[in-house]
Amino acid sequence: MSWTTFLEDAPPADHGVQVYRELEELAASVGRFLAAGFRVGDPAVVIVTSDHWQAFLEELERRDQDVAALREEGLLITWDADETLAAFMDGELPSAGRFEEIVGGAVDAVARRFPDRTVRAFGEMVDLLHRRGQESAAIALEELWNGLLETRRVALLCAYELDVFDLDTQASALPEIVRTHTHPRPVADTGRLAAAVHDTLTEVVG
Repeated sequence: MSWTTFLEDAPPADHGVQVYRELEELAASVGRFLAAGFRVGDPAVVIVTSDHWQAFLEELERRDQDVAALREEGLLITWDADETLAAFMDGELPSAGRFEEIVGGAVDAVARRFPDRTVRAFGEMVDLLHRRGQESAAIALEELWNGLLETRRVALLCAYELDVFDLDTQASALPEIVRTHTHPRPVADTGRLAAAVHDTLTEVVG
């Protein structure tokens, strides 16, 4: 399944990840993912950082989505990523019980209002953990999300702000990130990545 197909169709239990450098890249993916769901009546739970929400809001509006109406109808639930993460962390790792109670409970409440629909979830909590140097906690949270996807009708998109050209990122972070997702997107512009790799090889080896 292509990245575009994942964003548009988002089958239940699928788990995509956008690796990005520019917020505009992430906003485009999030906007497309959410708007495609709203068009067919799928609700969304968005756990977002406060400094990113405005970019996502503008992208949804650009896609002719009435965010105020979506919220009023219960189709769009937004939570602050920092506050939500703090609510279920237990020391250096996420608490499975509290994650199930808080995040699982939110998904269940939305699902009860919209039976037989796929809940589209977007979360930035793993990125927050990774940026704080808590890589193991981020992967543990990914595994908790995957457990939730096995028991609910949910499609999940998450994101990491990473430099895919950094050797440490390639060696340590990316393998685990890719492993815990069904649809990894390491760069938004694959043509740009290919050109950069070509230029680097040409410079180094001729």
